[in-house]
This record gives sequence, C-alpha cells and structure tokens, in this order.
Amino acid sequence: MGLKDVEPKSEYRSLLDDIVRDFYIPLLRQAVSYKRAVGFFSSSALIEISKGISALVKNGGKIQLIVSPKLSEDDIEAIEKGFEMRYEIIERCLERSFEPPRNVYEEKRLNLLANLIANGQLDIKVAFLESNNKIGMFHEKMGLITDVDNNVIAFTGSMNETQNAFSHNYESIDVFCSWTHDSERVFAKEAAFNALWNDYEPHIKTIDFPKVAKEQFQTYKINNSIDNEIDYVEFGVSDSQPEPQITKSTRQPMIPADVEIRSYQSEAIDEWEKEGFRGIFDMATGWIRYELSLPKTLPAI
Repeated sequence: MGLKDVEPKSEYRSLLDDIVRDFYIPLLRQAVSYKRAVGFFSSSALIEISKGISALVKNGGKIQLIVSPKLSEDDIEAIEKGFEMRYEIIERCLERSFEPPRNVYEEKRLNLLANLIANGQLDIKVAFLESNNKIGMFHEKMGLITDVDNNVIAFTGSMNETQNAFSHNYESIDVFCSWTHDSERVFAKEAAFNALWNDYEPHIKTIDFPKVAKEQFQTYKINNSIDNEIDYVEFGVSDSQPEPQITKSTRQPMIPADVEIRSYQSEAIDEWEKEGFRGIFDMATGWIRYELSLPKTLPAI
C-alpha cells in the first residue's frame, strides 16, 4: 500500500475531526519521509508532532523539522543592539522551551524523539526572519508526507502542534495530493520547504539546531530503544490490527433520536453525503408566531 490507497479529506477541523487518528496515523503509516515547518519550538509541541510517527519510524523513515524560536521583546531588543549576540540569544531561547514531561506518555515520547535525534532519523533546523539587522519570527505551518513511490501529500493551515490546537481551539488544515489536480500546489510546497531547509529563502535565515539544545534534548533519554508501539498504547493502533483507514469523524453533527425530519430534508442529507459532506443547505422559512396565554387576574403574592 501507499498514500494513494489512503484517501484523505481535503480539509480537517480540530473540533470535528480526530486529527491524529483520522489523518496523521493512516498517512504516516505509509510514509518514508515527513517534513514539517511547525512554528514555535517547544518540547510540548514536539510531543504532539510525535503522535502518529511510530509506523514511519518502523519503515526506516526520516523526519525533518523547521522550528522558530519564540523570542521575547527583550530577546529581540538585545539582538538588534548587537549582531554578534543573536545566535547566543536564540540558543538561550530554545533552552527555555524545554519542559519536564508531565506524565509517563510524555516521558516515552520525549525518549523516542531523543533516540531519533541520536540515530539520525530526526533532524531539526531553526528559522527566523532577518532583514536590515532586524529579526522576526518565522511562523509558517505546513507539512509534506512522502511514500516509497514518491507520492506526496502536502498540508497547510492554522494548526499549531499543541494539545490546545488538537482538541480545544478551533483550527484547520487543508490537504493537497500530488497525484490529483493539486499537483502544482504540492510542488510549490515542496519547493518552499527545500528553500527554507537549505537556507536560500529570501529574508529568512535557517541554521542548524544548536549543539547545546541537542545536548539538552538527550536528557530526556531513559533508554536507548525506539518504541514502535507507542501509538498503539495511546491510540489503539498497531501493525497487528487491520490497516487503519481515514474515516468520517465520529464527532460530526447528529440528529437527535426524538426529532423526526421531513422527507425533503432526508433527501438533502443524502445528497450532501454523496458530495463528501461539502455544500450548503439553502431553505426558505417562514415566521412562526408564539403566543403565551396568561390568566386575566394574577394571584396575590
């Protein structure tokens, strides 16, 4: 199987779709390469990114991440006052972004990521805006998933890799496939990522992940093994189970059991389903008048 056999929807919305189970896991299971530009760097963001990558890692796949340091106003002011200090300040900013794991699942995921860095399967670079001795934050969010046959799925949108983005905020991503009419858009996303990764995007500087940050990442290692079943433990997905398919979200709008819809409404829903649950219901309605009858005399209080 490959990416062509797992057909994604054209868009996902975090309050309607289970992004990890419906999108990341089925697609990354077929992948050998995963490239992401993820916005601000933090250990918690990397924990979210790691969800769904077990099968990719088992395939011998590699991950390339482009992150941005979350600079404070003081950091930016210090950088603009002295050019030679910027890399030291960026290093300190990245170091501040490491947090201890909050539970055993986060501990296992950070251990996985630390081992992937050590094994050369995960490479991280840092990008920031640079122009006229001014510095800004790179905050593009896009991704590329590639299979062994060089089929590519590109996705982009407002999704941040945080627990809030996956479940609490209202975020969305748009999806494009290289074997469809979206091939030009996929090619453009690939070119953009390569320009960033190789540091030839105008006004954006891309540097290697600092050595001190790599060393700090290694403090998360609890052993030298790569856990290929981490997604099964957390999401119930394993190679021993049938191939996961992208399905319609179970958190879609439902008709209450005590509500009886009219025949033309049922026909409209059937047509909506045929169109992949995309479209607009347009229905003329009239005014409904409600009257409240009260007794002519109110009881004394």
